[in-house]
Amino acid sequence: MAADKDSIIANLHLLEFFPPSARERVAACCREQLFSFGDLIVREGDPGDAFFIIAEGRARVFKRGDNTEEIPLNSLRPGDAFGEMALLEEGTRTASVRCSSDVRVIRLDRADFHRILAEEPELAHLHQLRIRHRKVHNFLRESASFGNLPAPVLQAFLEKLSPVSFAKDATILREGDASDEFYIIEEGRARIYVTENKVQRNVAFCRAGDYFGEVSAIRGTPRTATVQAVTDCRLLRMQREALLELMRTHPELRQAVEERMSAYAYKLEAKVPLDFSKEALPAAALPGEINVDGAPATEKEDARKVPKNSAKRFNSRVPYVRQI
Repeated sequence: MAADKDSIIANLHLLEFFPPSARERVAACCREQLFSFGDLIVREGDPGDAFFIIAEGRARVFKRGDNTEEIPLNSLRPGDAFGEMALLEEGTRTASVRCSSDVRVIRLDRADFHRILAEEPELAHLHQLRIRHRKVHNFLRESASFGNLPAPVLQAFLEKLSPVSFAKDATILREGDASDEFYIIEEGRARIYVTENKVQRNVAFCRAGDYFGEVSAIRGTPRTATVQAVTDCRLLRMQREALLELMRTHPELRQAVEERMSAYAYKLEAKVPLDFSKEALPAAALPGEINVDGAPATEKEDARKVPKNSAKRFNSRVPYVRQI
């Protein structure tokens, strides 16, 4: 179904923190562009110089394999958008988009968007919040309540996050310590483990977008696990007082946090994912078996840890232990 240009722009997540007047300025810079069946809208490796929304038609996203074959990644329909990171940060296209039919797109050029930001400093701040929003996407999307927070609540949440860095092998949180903040990984990898009889047991492996520590921060209980940086890490941190204040002033956020906390399980053990095996992990972190990233354990492995009919299935990609 074809989509109207004005209605598409009015509902852009890219502009969710912008006031109406700024939205109108951005809308005035958007233009329509037509492509024919088989045309490339963007090519992998080219500079990211524009953001696109499909207004009419269909397209597919793909990457080139080692033998130049096309590896399909996604299908796009009216209302779908791509290339947002071209506006948020400089870089090159990480995939190509080819038309599966005649296509009409709405295009916003990076140069036009940044000219508006330069003319209105407050918009530059809101733009930085949007970048932060993208980087905490995993944290927000894991709960329907978080994903549907109103823009003012989401803005208040993002503004309370502050950046902090840890070098490789540094201890981010230590088992038994007091808990006064929680973290979202912006860049890097970390592992979560507990020590039992002087033996380390891995309970989770975390990547960009993953998070840890919010449950004990809210409850004010000691950390029940240690978090170690596997690589150099850049994190976003929120202090306990700030989170509690946000929960007091925004009931929607309190509901989202309580929903998330009620869903946690704490007893599973994580194997080292395949991509983590490339890192120089301590010997204590290597159990001998390496699980492929994101793959479920075998039925035999599941049976040792989770009841057969349980809805919670073991997966090394998802950190289960949060009460740290």
